[in-house]
Amino acid sequence: MSGEELETIIWIVTGKCNLACKHCYATPYRGEDELPTNTVVAVLREAADAGVGHVHFTGGEPLLRKDMLVILREAADLGLEASIFTNATLLNEGVARELSALGVKVFTSLDGPSKDIHELTRGKGSWDALMRGVKVLREAGVPFHVNVSVSELDWRYVGEAIEKAIELGAESVSIIPAMPAGTALRIHSYVSSRHYVAALRAVERVEEELGVVVDVWCTPFLRVVSKSPWLRTANCRDWGVMDVTPSGRVVLCDVMNVTAAHVVEDGVRGAWAKLMSHPVIKSVSRPPSVEPCASCPIASECRGGCFARSHILRRNPHSPDPLCPRSAE
Repeated sequence: MSGEELETIIWIVTGKCNLACKHCYATPYRGEDELPTNTVVAVLREAADAGVGHVHFTGGEPLLRKDMLVILREAADLGLEASIFTNATLLNEGVARELSALGVKVFTSLDGPSKDIHELTRGKGSWDALMRGVKVLREAGVPFHVNVSVSELDWRYVGEAIEKAIELGAESVSIIPAMPAGTALRIHSYVSSRHYVAALRAVERVEEELGVVVDVWCTPFLRVVSKSPWLRTANCRDWGVMDVTPSGRVVLCDVMNVTAAHVVEDGVRGAWAKLMSHPVIKSVSRPPSVEPCASCPIASECRGGCFARSHILRRNPHSPDPLCPRSAE
């Protein structure tokens, strides 16, 4: 998010969802009003004029918006690369064909290698609905990415879940630690450092066997745990990304839910300028000067890890990431 130019908008277009996942961080957005179609379209046009290349639509469940395909068509007409993060349970052949025609890449979630493990997190009926959704994506020729959340409910099965994602035909795969916000914070289902490290070790073994690269999201400290070439990460501090909520608020991070600007009131360019000038964003570009970060060999790469986790769990975005095993010791 500290990239000099705005490249991507990650837009929570709705807080509504048809599932009630036990590791969900986005429940604070459930009651937030959505921007109407014409306003969303106006923002997309402004974003294209501002040089934005990619808009990623997420939620909640974005396919609950009856105008979602209209929004995606507008993005395509503007030359914007569009992707959508859906739980896939609402997909049907018609929607899949439209996504294929528009060139929209689909991101979806798998939280276990089997029905019982997946539904432990996502609820009864979610597995069969996901399998139907994945099937229609394959049949329509829509490339899809599978993300596996690592929580206290499923950390033992993450390696097997990666294998299942490949078996289902995923074009690419990632894992993400369940974030300490929303429902996950309330019921403490977000993953502990010890269990997350164990999950990373399991994924490392599986991917070396399969020869498949796995992206590890929200884990800037990855190289403290693993040097495997099959696992890769990045740092959001280096991205030209702006997170937008259903009502158009621009937040420091969708996990933190701290408002920095408003995409309608300030405009796309103005909102980006406000985000970049926010004191937290400016300050977290540097690694913490305290231990264990001060003597860490990857401090310049990691820069303290996830400042959203630090903000929530340690009340200080400048504190070392509590998920990092060096910090958790």
